[in-house]
Amino acid sequence: AVLTIEGNTITKRPVYAHVVNDNVTKTYNAKKDVIDESGAALLGDKLVKFDNVKNGVAQAEAGLIGADKLGNDTTASYTEKKVGDKDRTIKYTLALKGSAALINNYELQDENGVAAATLTTHTNTINRRALRLKAEDVTKEFDDTTEVKVSGTPSTTNAGLSFVGGDKQGSDTVDLDTTYTRVYKSKAATRTEEKKKNNVIYHGIKLTGADAENYYLADSTGKNKLELDATTTDTNDFTMLGYGEITPLSVTANRFKLNFKANPIRKTYDGTANVGVGDATYNQPANLEGYIESAYVTKADGVTKLFDIAIDKVNSATYRTGVAAGSDGTADKNAADGKKVLFNIKFSDADQNNFEFDSDFYSGSAGTDRMLRGDDGSSTYNVYATGD
Repeated sequence: AVLTIEGNTITKRPVYAHVVNDNVTKTYNAKKDVIDESGAALLGDKLVKFDNVKNGVAQAEAGLIGADKLGNDTTASYTEKKVGDKDRTIKYTLALKGSAALINNYELQDENGVAAATLTTHTNTINRRALRLKAEDVTKEFDDTTEVKVSGTPSTTNAGLSFVGGDKQGSDTVDLDTTYTRVYKSKAATRTEEKKKNNVIYHGIKLTGADAENYYLADSTGKNKLELDATTTDTNDFTMLGYGEITPLSVTANRFKLNFKANPIRKTYDGTANVGVGDATYNQPANLEGYIESAYVTKADGVTKLFDIAIDKVNSATYRTGVAAGSDGTADKNAADGKKVLFNIKFSDADQNNFEFDSDFYSGSAGTDRMLRGDDGSSTYNVYATGD
């Protein structure tokens, strides 16, 4: 005999869902999608693991039966797209994939055994995205200032920087604030590529716009965040460096001025042709360099001083006789009024770095003020004064 009992039940088999990572992290992309750092979508087993473990204990009558060949079809999304550090919420929509009839034999539950169609975590992260900046190369002729000029015109605010491109997400509103400035780090002429590199510094760089908080500023490579600007107390102001060339100024003879403190230059006969020092009777300075009152380069007008040139050393200063066109004459120790005094001067290397004497300095003949080129390429200046 066959006995049939009606009204019996086969209960659904519980399957427990465990979130794989409670701090899923991505870089801001103006979307709510859950992705890894490479941009690939996180789905199924990469989001949630299904098993038979409830409250840390494996259950005998739980978990997926292998023969049913069901898979994990879980999806997830952030509840908002803005950046946040371990405070972003992700909602997981739990699902199985495979035969619908077989799926109906299971009930998805959280790790505590409570039936659940969704799970949420609240400690996820969306990191800021880099906005890469590039700085234009600039060049000017030495002018004794750190002011940046473009084609001879002083630079304005909001000039020189631009985005590399490809970083702004979607229809986001974000741009550079228009108040940043730039100057040369050094006013000195740059004679090597190393000196030109990173020779312009930008100040007060910051982002503006409704979506600015989702980004940070980086250099053109994207590998280095911009540093805070130490010249301001605004923690949103940043600084960066750019390429800046300063070419040496070409100085023509009419733009160079050298003045002596004493005229004429006097001494009491001492049996030599050398200019004297230290004699209070004639108000002599303590050294030969002290005879030079000023040496400077003018602006293009030939009058207004542009910058001083320091005297490194007076190599020699001698009374002369027989000075004429084509001849510096000879040293003369004998007493007489109105004698020519020839000074040979070496200028400061640091100052001379900033300019080049034009060819008209070297074209003068003996007996006139002129530059002399040494065998080693260095220059000294022969200049005449009057002496008694």
